[in-house]
Amino acid sequence: MLALIAAAALGTPVLYDEWVSAHLEAGAAQDLGGPAPMPWDQGDVSDLCESHCPARGDAALGVSLTVLSSRELNESARREMLGEAQRHLTAALRVRPTAGGWWTWLAYARQLDGADQGQVIDALIKSYAGAPFLAQEGPWRVRQCAINWPLLPKAVKERVIDEVVWMRDVDPDNATAVEGAFTDPAALVALRAGLARPAALLVPHRRSGGPGRVGATG
Repeated sequence: MLALIAAAALGTPVLYDEWVSAHLEAGAAQDLGGPAPMPWDQGDVSDLCESHCPARGDAALGVSLTVLSSRELNESARREMLGEAQRHLTAALRVRPTAGGWWTWLAYARQLDGADQGQVIDALIKSYAGAPFLAQEGPWRVRQCAINWPLLPKAVKERVIDEVVWMRDVDPDNATAVEGAFTDPAALVALRAGLARPAALLVPHRRSGGPGRVGATG
């Protein structure tokens, strides 16, 4: 009996974190243009993260704040939202440093906030270490890397091309859309060589498990 009580006590914080994360992820999904949360996931619980927030909850808040900041007309409020978004995403990544989708969102928040481009690229480089293929954020990530081709290490350049080839095989519309960003002569040569590869027989399509189905599965 004591063992059961102890197990229940230990499980309570885990269940609570799951509940908070589910609510915040449902809100992030809606902010990204998805459906409204189900009745059991409705309600603002962001205040529950003031003192402690599970990693998924922090990431979801970061995504929501980043998206909402792009619609905010008041510059002061917009910058405050982006600062909070980066704080939550950074906290989430301290717990799950290989969540590539979350690194990509941090890169996006940094860009919206006017950060030095090197900081944006640093986050994108780290995103590839955790998630070589991203179904949702991949097109934006590839475009940013193509635009900043000279700033990328050789290994990351290869991963960018791999992701374009993967898109060609699983998401041709997005693959075509990102090709125009490869204006750097060296990037264009690498892209053409990549696209000359034959289609893979088995294509790894890593669907997301992050906020609003955004982000790496970690």
